[in-house]
Amino acid sequence: MRFVSKKFLVVLLALLVFSVIAPVAAGATWYVDDDGGSDFTSIQAAVNAANTGDTIIVRDGTYIENVDVNVSNIKIQSENGFASTTVSASYYNDHVFDVTEDYVNISGFTVECATTGSSRAGIYLNGSNNCNISDNNVTNNYYGIYLESSSNNTLTDNTASDNVFGIYLGSSSNNTLTDNTASDNDRGIHLRSSSDNTLKGNTASNNYFGIYLSSSSHNTLTNNTAN
Repeated sequence: MRFVSKKFLVVLLALLVFSVIAPVAAGATWYVDDDGGSDFTSIQAAVNAANTGDTIIVRDGTYIENVDVNVSNIKIQSENGFASTTVSASYYNDHVFDVTEDYVNISGFTVECATTGSSRAGIYLNGSNNCNISDNNVTNNYYGIYLESSSNNTLTDNTASDNVFGIYLGSSSNNTLTDNTASDNDRGIHLRSSSDNTLKGNTASNNYFGIYLSSSSHNTLTNNTAN
């Protein structure tokens, strides 16, 4: 029978403990500035360079582009909020932010001008899960925020106004909508073929339809206001 020395066991235990508590390297942070002087002058260029876990910070300005977000687990956020940072569609017949990956965070933008065609959105999630869309102002789009076949996403503190559909969920489940405002749209918040979603504390005002559910079941609506 072979005996293992105490010293060897101590070293092995130390290595195991270190592997558990050793910090995971943080992702890179990229800066976007439409006037130059940062890493990139467009959001799309920053996304193209990003890897999983990275953060993209967009400085004040107006960015004329359509952004394809095809990298998982990244954050795209403005530096100073939607009053200072606008992303306006370069091609009106395309989504402004087109998200096709999971764990994507988008926050702090005014998003506008996806107006041509009946399925274009300011922020579009297609088969995307566990994303966080927060503190955005989506305006003058066909859809303000559109989730299609997307689950376990969180929409918080967004404002959707002057769209045909303010916030739209199609065939999407287990999403949470909290403290969003949909006003002056044709339809404020619309769920179609979408179940097991939670709507809490949202306001839908001055829309033709406030909160509208079609072919949807087992959704939880709490403390929402529609007028």
